[in-house]
Amino acid sequence: MTVLPLPSKGNNLRGQAEHLVRFSMSLNYMDKVEFISDAEPTMKSLLASVQLMRQHLGYPTVVTHSRPGDKGRTAQVERVIQTLRKQSSTLVHMASDKCELKLPGDHALWPWAFIH
Repeated sequence: MTVLPLPSKGNNLRGQAEHLVRFSMSLNYMDKVEFISDAEPTMKSLLASVQLMRQHLGYPTVVTHSRPGDKGRTAQVERVIQTLRKQSSTLVHMASDKCELKLPGDHALWPWAFIH
């Protein structure tokens, strides 16, 4: 699993695509790889970029988008994201309470908490 904290979805799609390509390469996925996402326009653009980048490197890539409302193949990932958000929020709030500080939503501890 990899985490890339971003200010908002859709920001810097090229950087996000490069991150996903590097991650897939770091796992030694040199054979055909399938990326699965929902049919949201931002995700379609992101995975089209990933597919193009991997093709330029000579690695076959399949992109599959689930139908709207169909969570069959993405349900586990959605659950992991929900769990990760809750755990990172707990970590930041605990640090905030221990230090007796009110940490703003753009504090550097938020992306750190997602990664750790």
